[in-house]
Amino acid sequence: MLTAVLSVILVLLLLSISKLEQKHWTHTKARTSWLATESMPCELATATIFLNEQDIELQRPVKIRRRVDQVYLTSKGYLVVVDTKTRSSHRVEITDIDQLSIYGAMLNQLFPYPVLAHGYVRTVANGTVQYHRVLLRKISLQA
Repeated sequence: MLTAVLSVILVLLLLSISKLEQKHWTHTKARTSWLATESMPCELATATIFLNEQDIELQRPVKIRRRVDQVYLTSKGYLVVVDTKTRSSHRVEITDIDQLSIYGAMLNQLFPYPVLAHGYVRTVANGTVQYHRVLLRKISLQA
């Protein structure tokens, strides 16, 4: 009787492991496929998502609240800000750089990780995606 119970447990365990491996393989294959079509810069592709469509807020010197599209944490411990824009053509506006710079200044105050001096404007136009590396402006949010 004990042998039969152990056999059933073993079969269930093997089936569970098989399902997990299949899920992992599908996820890995889907991610690889997505990265290929996304043309994501290497520093982002190897980083982890730190914030995704999340509000960030400061109370001082004035109350400011913004929603970041994505913030990545690189393997070296730096934050990289990414903002997505859907447009008729792939271009970066001055206001995009200002927006990313404000996000970077806020993140510098909110988290213990340093923010890189550059970020990315991700543009979606005509069914294609491009990442534009932009230098962030130095903004002080101190009183």
